[in-house]
Amino acid sequence: MRLNCKIESGELLYNTLQCLETMGKQWFLVFKPSSLEIILEAGHLRTFVNISTTLFQSYLVEAKHQNTIYMEIMGEYLLRALKSGQKSPVSISLRKKEYAVLSVITKQGKRMILTHDVPVDILDPLSASNELREPRFDHVPIQTMLPRMSKLGQFVHRTRHLTHLITISSNGRRCTLSVNTDKAKIETVFCGLETIDNPDLPTQLPSTSQTTVDVRDLVRFMHLAPLDPLEIVLSLVPHLW
Repeated sequence: MRLNCKIESGELLYNTLQCLETMGKQWFLVFKPSSLEIILEAGHLRTFVNISTTLFQSYLVEAKHQNTIYMEIMGEYLLRALKSGQKSPVSISLRKKEYAVLSVITKQGKRMILTHDVPVDILDPLSASNELREPRFDHVPIQTMLPRMSKLGQFVHRTRHLTHLITISSNGRRCTLSVNTDKAKIETVFCGLETIDNPDLPTQLPSTSQTTVDVRDLVRFMHLAPLDPLEIVLSLVPHLW
């Protein structure tokens, strides 16, 4: 089992991972030949982050199971290690001392090299590949391209203190966010949205789908706002589908 990767500057990687810090303390890292995946769980929310290996200057992973390494790590420890390498080259490698560690090496000027050994738990690849598998949405009848996260965040942060539940409904072109309390009902409607068509689905589909989510999960999701994603896809699965 081998893992060695280098990045010219750790700033982009650090800034990306920093957005995940409040979404969960325990992280699962999956090093694949073509990508680094990070999975986090907090409340009812499970987050999957996929980072292309093109971010790295060099990238090598070797393992018996499909050249994929699964590990569990404390996110805050990894962030501390990467913080010192925001403006300098960073090397990341898997080493075995008394226990397995992810060694993060950063260079400070020409004379100083900092090495951070972050403890990790290497997971069984067969069980981890099933437990950490990202769900597929090929069967979802309604998929909608949502507006930018800044617009969604306005509604979530404005209503988070009114109730702990937010209802999301969509018919493809129109998406509604709403909260209902004893004293008030608040709705925000986004119209003219782009839909994602799936030709493999039956022709008779529900005209509207809706779900109710915990506002705390949406607040955690909004922590990704600094990344300013260009595309946000909403997939709603009816209970009877």
